[in-house]
Amino acid sequence: MARCRGRAGFSLVEVALALGITAFVSTCIMGMIILGVTTFKRAMDNTVRSAIVQNLTNEIFLTEFRELRRMAKSRSAIYYFDVDGTRLTTPDGAIYTAEITFTDLSDEAGGNALNGLSPGAGTTALITITKVDKTVDRHFVMVGNNQQVSATTAPATW
Repeated sequence: MARCRGRAGFSLVEVALALGITAFVSTCIMGMIILGVTTFKRAMDNTVRSAIVQNLTNEIFLTEFRELRRMAKSRSAIYYFDVDGTRLTTPDGAIYTAEITFTDLSDEAGGNALNGLSPGAGTTALITITKVDKTVDRHFVMVGNNQQVSATTAPATW
């Protein structure tokens, strides 16, 4: 039996085709990685914003109603948070700024009862979160006195 001594290896056409397929697949994978990183950053930002809103909303709900009415007189409070959503005492290093604007429901509609509520029945709080890149997110919180209004939170649409 004689062995056939042919050339081992791939032809130029096969190598070019393999390189073309590899380049195409690599380009697609890089595009998906970039999209994935962008989506991940957006998801992290939304998570931090949600945690900030939850933190501030919990504080509002745990505050005595008389104190909320007093805060409504001063109208706003500003808080600073870092990239992880941890509260800071100064604006140095802050990535997020949260402003809570309080409004006593009796102040609405010129002191008249709003939606059938008696004056002093509740306080609203608008939580505005601003990131360093100037993106803004607003959430509306309503807290009732003596359970006349249920405490709710919802993203503001304006």
